[in-house]
Amino acid sequence: MTEPEKEIEIKILSVPFAPFEKELLAKGAVFDVEEHQTNIRLNSSLHPLDADSHMRLRIIEVEGRKTVMEWTLKKRLSQDGGRVNDEYTVRVTDRDALLLLLRQLGYDQQIPAKKCRRRYLWQDFRVEFDTWDPESFPFPYIEVEAPSVERLHDFCEAFAISKEHISTASISELKEAWENHTLKL
Repeated sequence: MTEPEKEIEIKILSVPFAPFEKELLAKGAVFDVEEHQTNIRLNSSLHPLDADSHMRLRIIEVEGRKTVMEWTLKKRLSQDGGRVNDEYTVRVTDRDALLLLLRQLGYDQQIPAKKCRRRYLWQDFRVEFDTWDPESFPFPYIEVEAPSVERLHDFCEAFAISKEHISTASISELKEAWENHTLKL
């Protein structure tokens, strides 16, 4: 069996993009890519995924390159100091066939959302500036992936990111908090 990939990340909320991008570049970050994504959240009304799991089909379009599709299941392991997930991902070549198969298996909730992601690489970090379509999530944020929770702390220290700007919530949890008027930005 293939082992899952570990994903270790935080979201940085309410930090203006332009000054942060400028600081990243001044510290030696390199622009990697701009992606336009459609993320189709998948779940079942008959047998829903547990609260610590998330499934999606991500369609990634990069100008000048072909479209990539990835079907991913994430299982949250921890939120202590950073969100740590086991991530299982499979490349997909036929979106419609996969969605039909999943519908036949009872995954009748297929909710699309679009976002633009600009990625920078700095040291051993991936720093991603995410802007969703307003109906999906109206506030941009920065996502930082690192090889360990300790390295996430190093990143926050290097850029003087205060704790009130850090979230380990998933996009679904952030959206729910926003809809319930409990998200503090």
